[in-house]
Amino acid sequence: MSRDELDCNTRRLPVLPPERPLVRGDCSEIPRPCPFVSCRYHLAADSRDGMSYLYSCALDVAEDGAHTLEEVGQILGMATDDVREIEVTALSRLRRALRSTAQSTGRAA
Repeated sequence: MSRDELDCNTRRLPVLPPERPLVRGDCSEIPRPCPFVSCRYHLAADSRDGMSYLYSCALDVAEDGAHTLEEVGQILGMATDDVREIEVTALSRLRRALRSTAQSTGRAA
């Protein structure tokens, strides 16, 4: 690639903050799809699957409010049953953590 081609490609890249955002307020105004694929909330971190996602950030989905399992499945490119399984596992882990915290503090859960 020639120097002119490199310069041309560099000019096309969006100007990004020097570091990835630390809080939601830092990234809410950044154009979508979100360029920070290393962010824990990025939904399309594995771009090798060839999927094009409606959302690129889980926080954008959360800001939109409640979604059905079918909608979440469409957003993530997953079957509704797989989303349900993830939901059940996450709720079980939350309940277990709540009980553990309640026992360690001496409070009823």
